[in-house]
Amino acid sequence: MIGWKKRLLQIIAIIAVVLLLLFYDFKALQKEEEQVKLGAIQNVIELFQLDAIYYSVDSPFDIDLSPSESTKAILARWKAVSEVFPQVSYPKEAIDQEDWVQMEESFKSNLSALEGVVEEMHEKAESVPTDEFPYWLDLGEYILYNYKGGKYMKEVLEEFGIE
Repeated sequence: MIGWKKRLLQIIAIIAVVLLLLFYDFKALQKEEEQVKLGAIQNVIELFQLDAIYYSVDSPFDIDLSPSESTKAILARWKAVSEVFPQVSYPKEAIDQEDWVQMEESFKSNLSALEGVVEEMHEKAESVPTDEFPYWLDLGEYILYNYKGGKYMKEVLEEFGIE
C-alpha cells in the first residue's frame, strides 16, 4: 500500500519538474520575442530620428514616440522627392497617424523605386557628364541624412527642384 503512494509522489515530482522547465522555457522565449520587438522599435527610432520617451521596456512596452525636428526634415525631403518622382510613394496617411512602423516599411519598399529614380535623374540631368555613373547619388541617404556629398549631387538635386 505504501509503495503506490511513493510511486505517485515520484510521478507528481517528475510532472512538477517538467512543468517548471516548460514554464521557464516559455518565459525565456517570451523575453526573446520582446527583445526582438523592442529592437524593431529602436530601429524605427534611429531611422527616422524620433524623440522617444521610455516609460517601460517591459511587456507591454510603454514608449512615447514623437517626431523631432530631424524627423520633420526627413519627411520634408521624402515628400520633395515623391512630388518630383511620383513612383516614390509618400505615406501621408501613416505619417498623419504617426504609424512609424508602417512608415519604415514604406521607406524600405521604396528603395528599388529610389534606385530607378537615380537612373532617371542620371539620364536627364544636364549637370552630369554622360560618361559619369551615378554611384554618387543615393536618394535614401539624402532623404534620411541630408547627404549631398557625392559628385554633382547638389547640382542634380537643384536641377530637379528637390533641393
